[in-house]
Amino acid sequence: MLSIKTFFDGNKRPNPSLASTSSLYIMSAVLLFCTAEEAKPLMPKVSQVKNVNGSQSTTIFWVVESRTCPISADGFKRELQQNEPFESEFIGAATEECQEWAREKQSQTNFVEPDIIAVADARTARDNTILMCYYEEEDNPEESPLEFPGFGALPQRLNTWYHFRIDYETAALFFVNLVYCPPDMAYPAFFGRKEELTDDNGVFDAEKAHLYVVGKGTEAGET
Repeated sequence: MLSIKTFFDGNKRPNPSLASTSSLYIMSAVLLFCTAEEAKPLMPKVSQVKNVNGSQSTTIFWVVESRTCPISADGFKRELQQNEPFESEFIGAATEECQEWAREKQSQTNFVEPDIIAVADARTARDNTILMCYYEEEDNPEESPLEFPGFGALPQRLNTWYHFRIDYETAALFFVNLVYCPPDMAYPAFFGRKEELTDDNGVFDAEKAHLYVVGKGTEAGET
């Protein structure tokens, strides 16, 4: 399993000289929803996914149990323990409901990672995958979209939710590379190569995406 380790110099580019001493520490966390009864037994394992390369090992999720948003981070559980009782008011909810709730509530907090959520659904129980949803907002309508050689504008549509089904064990790798890496490194991998890096079962390979992000595309199969 590839680890999360993305290092930058002052120009937001990978700095190999820091690779042995520096790492990324994530302060906020991604909202993790559970929408299916059959996914509940997997929630402890999913919630315990960690960014292991920070100054301290930290989980990346806030576990959403209630439709009432906590007023502080203490109102969310950072992780669940095995056999810990867990209930979710989002059981049976559509992914769109989770997205709308997250977008509404993120502006009310300073401890929720905006515009990205994770959903453990019925499929999670079958194949250990979760749905990562990322919202790309148009910050300034007067600005031209970002253009990338060989891909054009990325993402192709703004003010849109993008869905990536991933192995839950790669969730931290996915999160750090997409959200915390500069767009010129992350967007070609996650948006330009989304179809290429998605297998026949609809699962996006976050590990290969990471290789493209850090400039090791040949290791991911680039020709």
